[in-house]
Parts: sequence; C-alpha cells; structure tokens
Amino acid sequence: ERNIAEFDILALYYEEQNGLFMQRAQEAYAKLLNSGDAVAQVYFINIDSRPTFKSIFHSIDINFPGVTAFVSNADIAFDDTIKLVEGKDLEDVFLVLSRKEVVPKVHTDDGLIMNQFGVPNTFSADVWIYQAPLKHYFKADFPIGTFYCDSFMNYYLGKSDYRLYNPCLSVNCFHIHDPVFNSSE
Repeated sequence: ERNIAEFDILALYYEEQNGLFMQRAQEAYAKLLNSGDAVAQVYFINIDSRPTFKSIFHSIDINFPGVTAFVSNADIAFDDTIKLVEGKDLEDVFLVLSRKEVVPKVHTDDGLIMNQFGVPNTFSADVWIYQAPLKHYFKADFPIGTFYCDSFMNYYLGKSDYRLYNPCLSVNCFHIHDPVFNSSE
C-alpha cells in the first residue's frame, strides 16, 4: 500500500498458492482508489516460481521499456525520498539501495543494517534501479530474495559496464519483515 503512493506504475510478481494474496491485494487497492489520493497503476503478474533477476529485468524491458525501473522484494517500502531519483540520468548507471530496518510491532526505523564492525553495511542492497531496457550484459540468472543474492547482483553489476552507486544516505528504502518468517527458506 505504501509504494502505490510513490510510483506511477507498480508491477507485482507473485506466486499464487491459495488466492489469499490476490484477494487482499485487490481489497487494499480498491480502498486506496476510493481514498481520492493519487495511486499507481498496478499490474499483477502471476508467476509459477521464485523469479530470477534476469527474468524480472527481461519482463520489465519487454513490458515497460523506457521507464526508470525499481526492482525489490515485496517487503520493501519507500517514502517520498524516492522522488530524488526522478529525472536523474541513469545512462550506464545502476543504483542500488541499502535498506533501513523497521522494528517489528512498533514500525520504527532502526537505521541502516550494520556489519559486524558497527558500520553501515552498504554492500547489502535490497533495491536495484536502472533505465529500461538494459544496455549492458551481466550475470543475473539467480533467484531474487534468497540469501546473498544482493551480494551476487552487486558483484556482477560491478564487473559490467554499468557504474554502480548506492545513494542510501539520501534515498530511503525500508525493510518490513517479520523475523519469525524467513521467505528465503
């Protein structure tokens, strides 16, 4: 619901197992449409299994050429700082965003994730932003939302002809995740 307020187009890739996701998503979207606030045009894209980065990039490039694409897991929410990316020249650039953790139950921002030395772990990323379609090749045939996929993605992007930046101190993305449930498993 939060992201619908920040974007013009939102494509949700989902694995449907029992119909509950679609039911809840449609109810939430209808509620937002009736609120009178501006909301994104939402595309619901049913998939059979966890997608790879490559399959998501390919889908965006085919279905939404020319857009500034933001790729993330469903447990990422943005605030209005995402507007700082609008109008930026992303020619040969990939932006990655490190997340800020949201404390469960109280929903407060706990700041950037830290490494073992107490320093913000800017090597970890949960959002990838680029100008569609992709211009340069890089390996991306591994599933999104799995352990260390962000490190793999950043490594391969770093070896490509893209310039890689992480403006996470200016642009917020929030990780809203129930620690009891680990979707990577």
